[in-house]
Amino acid sequence: FNVVHTVIEAMRTLKFKGPYPYHFDGKMEKSYMLRFLIHMVGDQHQPLHVATRCTPKLPECDAGGNKFPISDPAKELHALWDWAMSKKNVDFKKRPLDQSSIDYYE
Repeated sequence: FNVVHTVIEAMRTLKFKGPYPYHFDGKMEKSYMLRFLIHMVGDQHQPLHVATRCTPKLPECDAGGNKFPISDPAKELHALWDWAMSKKNVDFKKRPLDQSSIDYYE
């Protein structure tokens, strides 16, 4: 599944009014899906969340890069992207931008 499918399913779950099977009240399901929705919306910058690569060598697909091995300490493409985008490795500029930061981006 990708972020588009997950957002649709999360919204469907959060809007569902019941009745719920087996005496469930839906709180656990809605709590879980709200957490997942926040995670997916926050991770939309991650292109591997919205793509799946399927090939003849990998007919079950790459699970958003999780099954795409690479020669790197990260071991697979998805982990490499997540590591590269962590605050430890990216020079995030403070907001509001001062003139030196504006100059940096221009």
